[in-house]
Parts: sequence; C-alpha cells; structure tokens
Amino acid sequence: IVKLESLLRDAPDDMESISYLARIYKEIWWDHWTPIAEQGERMRVAYSASNWLVKSIETYLLGYRINLNHVYSGVNALTLVALLDHLSRTVGGDKADADVEAVRRQFTDLKGAVRLAVEAEVQRNPNDYWAMASLAEVAVNLAEDPDEVARLYKKAITISRRQMFMLDSSMQQLKQLDALAFRPPFVQAGMNVLNESLQASRQANEPREEQPQAKPATLSQVFLFSGHMIDQPERAEPRFPPVMEDEARQRIAQALDKFNADANDSAVTAGAACGGDIL
Repeated sequence: IVKLESLLRDAPDDMESISYLARIYKEIWWDHWTPIAEQGERMRVAYSASNWLVKSIETYLLGYRINLNHVYSGVNALTLVALLDHLSRTVGGDKADADVEAVRRQFTDLKGAVRLAVEAEVQRNPNDYWAMASLAEVAVNLAEDPDEVARLYKKAITISRRQMFMLDSSMQQLKQLDALAFRPPFVQAGMNVLNESLQASRQANEPREEQPQAKPATLSQVFLFSGHMIDQPERAEPRFPPVMEDEARQRIAQALDKFNADANDSAVTAGAACGGDIL
C-alpha cells in the first residue's frame, strides 16, 4: 500500500497502480470473513469490516472516473457497491455508517454507466473473454432474469474455448458472492454454467486408460517466465502492443523447443497477466 501510494503521488492517473491498490484493500476485506464457516456470522463480520470494502470501492471509483473505458475498475466498483448495499440491508441494522451510506447513494448512477461501458467494450472486442465475462458479472448484479446471466456466461465460455484459468477465475468471483448470499438465483445460474464447462474441461484433460503413461525423466527442468500485460489502448508508450502477440508466442515456443520441454518439466509464471504470462 505504501509503495503504491508513493507511485500515485508521482503519477496520480496510473490505472495499474490504482487497480492494484483497490485489489489489496478488497483482499484485506476478504481476509476478515472468508475463513468463517457459518454464513450468518460470515455476513455480519463482512459488514463490520466494511471500512476496508468502502476503501476498495472508493479506489476503484477513482480509477473509473479517470478512465470510463477502464471496465475492470467499473465492474469491480459496481459489484462491491452492490455487495455493500446487500450487506447493509440484510445485517446492517437501522443505523448505517455515514461512509457506507455515501457509497450506497452512488449505486443508481453507477449501474447505468458501467453497463454502457461494458457493452461498448464487448462491441469493440467481441472475442475478448474478459469483456464478455464482465458483461455477465454486470448481469449478476442487475439482471431481472437468471436466464440472462446463464446466457452471457455461455457466450463467454464459447469465447474462452474452455481455457480453465479463465473459467476458474470467473468461478472464484461468483463463489465470493455466493458466500455472502448475494442474489442467490443469479449467482447460482452463473455457477451452474461454469461448473458444467469446468467439469467437461477436466474430463477432457484426463489421460485415457489405453494410453501408455510416459516414463518420468530422471531429471526434470524448471522454466521460469516473467512477462508483460498486453498494452491497454490508452497507453502512451508502447511496451507490449497487441500486434506483437503472435511473435511473442512464437519466441516462447522456440525457447521451450530449444530445451525439449515436455510433460516431465515444470513451468512457473510470476502471475497471470493477460499477455505474456498466459501465452
């Protein structure tokens, strides 16, 4: 937090720093209540720690106001405001915290703005899984029919070509909402679709009995990779422009081929950036 705040003093419009900072506040909030087994107590603790939730929302909103096309910030702000509103109504009691009420009052305006921004992003990038998954998450928050949620997650799965990391990331988000009893029919509709696809992907990746198992190598190799995210459209100085994706993929494949990488080896990435790490 200290390092990111220092960066933002020098570059207050840096979207990556703002997003990371908001994510840290959100994870601090998660840590208060995720270990609790009983749902009622879990929700009570989640609301009692809402100061961290409010801080995360305010930080996401800071980024979203700087760049209304940054749908990641907008969708996170929308979901967290909806969660805060849900917790305030179910376990908050009659006397609400002033900061909580100030954030809740922004919900109406945020709904329309974020939905419009995500729909525009899907139109610009119709084959982008994260854009379609964001639209599905917006539907979890705002849809009037759970079937709409299921339909949008099915579209996202088609775009993902059942890449398990993408699907599991969306599933973890829905599990967090489910843990706080947030809009159960809508959350469950998304989880059902993702569960079905995840199970099918796992079965497809299981080795068939008739295939001989490869003999483990005596010595295995470890490949360590660190790369960049694909540049956002608004980035002033190119670092990893989208046009370089194919070449980056080829260079990675060449490096692995050079050392005869196979199933006996291990690969480690620094994170899961939507760019070098996923390639």
